[in-house]
Amino acid sequence: MSATFLIARDELRLMARNRVAVIAFALLVLLTLTAVASAWSHQRHTEELRARHQSAAEQAFDAPTGIPTASFTMVTSSIGR
Repeated sequence: MSATFLIARDELRLMARNRVAVIAFALLVLLTLTAVASAWSHQRHTEELRARHQSAAEQAFDAPTGIPTASFTMVTSSIGR
């Protein structure tokens, strides 16, 4: 075995005897899982919000404007003269 592995194994064995280290490790894992869940939830919410705004923008773009096409072409054709 390499010296690094022996030192790491010995440190882990000593840390396992220390209650504070075990509790700190458990809290670290818990906080990491909480952060991952929070980030995932925020990302999902952001994607839903983006999709909702995209849908609203597409509906607004596709909605009729109320301007008759004939008068619009008349205005544009008179500008070209």
